[in-house]
Amino acid sequence: MRMTTESRSGLRVRHAMLVSIVLLASTVLLAGCASVPGDSAPTNVGSKTRGAAISDSYLCGDHQFPAAAIEEPTRIADLDAAARAAIAGATDDIGKSVAPDDPKGWIVVSEDAEQISLIRPKRDQDSVNVFIPGAAESDYEELTLIYVASEGGWKFASNGRCRLSFDLGELQVPELSLDPEHAPDADARELRFLVLDPTCGGDTDMPQRIEVVRVDETSTEVRVVLGVRPLPPGAYHCPGFPPTPYAVALREPLGERTVVDASRVDPYRLPLMEPQVES
Repeated sequence: MRMTTESRSGLRVRHAMLVSIVLLASTVLLAGCASVPGDSAPTNVGSKTRGAAISDSYLCGDHQFPAAAIEEPTRIADLDAAARAAIAGATDDIGKSVAPDDPKGWIVVSEDAEQISLIRPKRDQDSVNVFIPGAAESDYEELTLIYVASEGGWKFASNGRCRLSFDLGELQVPELSLDPEHAPDADARELRFLVLDPTCGGDTDMPQRIEVVRVDETSTEVRVVLGVRPLPPGAYHCPGFPPTPYAVALREPLGERTVVDASRVDPYRLPLMEPQVES
């Protein structure tokens, strides 16, 4: 578990954790080179690969699970009586029920004697959970319950927004947007991105932690997957920090093709944003 959702318990110190997941044998990770923030024209660009599916497992916030959990979902009603009772009887620290208000809408992504994790598609559009304009918004909500032996019952652990993404193994899935200061035109042979590791980042080594997982160029789209190598295990103070500029070379001029963040299970078309005007 590597990514952090915004829970109703507020902001917290985030821990960067390494998790080793083996990718499909056909997928090769190649490191790229990033521009240094402030450069007007980066000369080093990320390399690219082309292959089969990115991964057969997904991420949503802190949760990692097989793709089959979404494609062939287990619902609360499919669980045994004890698990259904655990969900229905779960409470928060003050004893208030946290049982889902719409049991049919939730998908069970993991369930054992100590923890039950649920996700569902986000139902409302009033929360724009992005740190950089133009990046993909949260598309799912997660709810995690844990068994607390000392209290003899199931308790609320977390609830928040998350983005359904492919599991990139040792790499974290960053927020990604096209750099509004360097919007590509039809003749562009490279794409200029802003990359943000939302778990923790902003260090001077951030450009070196970005890697190109793959770039697929078709006649209508350029599908890009970037990953971020996590910080070593430990506790970090993570104040606000800007995204990192990063450039990826194209095989052919962009033309009329759209640029897609393909790290998301539902690929997200990256919009061209207007440059921000400082007041």
